[in-house]
Amino acid sequence: MRLRVALSERPERVLVEIDGVLDYETEGRLRGALDGVAAKPGRRFVLDLSRVGFLDSGGIGALLAIRRGLLSRGAELAVTEVSPMVARLLRMTGLDEVLLPGTGC
Repeated sequence: MRLRVALSERPERVLVEIDGVLDYETEGRLRGALDGVAAKPGRRFVLDLSRVGFLDSGGIGALLAIRRGLLSRGAELAVTEVSPMVARLLRMTGLDEVLLPGTGC
């Protein structure tokens, strides 16, 4: 399996641990995993990307679309852990300021 998504739900937050390759072929699995829990407004979603070994434009697009969808429902998204490769890519694209505010990724 190229991508594994594990959800740990609590009333106030959902921890989303992503392991593997997040790209145009696997981003649908991430979106699908979040569909049911993302419908509940006002929750905080915490993404752990520390075990993402590869991220392409499809994966980045999915992260931004998920963020947009959550914000439109009054929910929050925080990316708390990133692998070195993901950190480098987010810095290069300027998305560290959007997805990792205040971390200095």
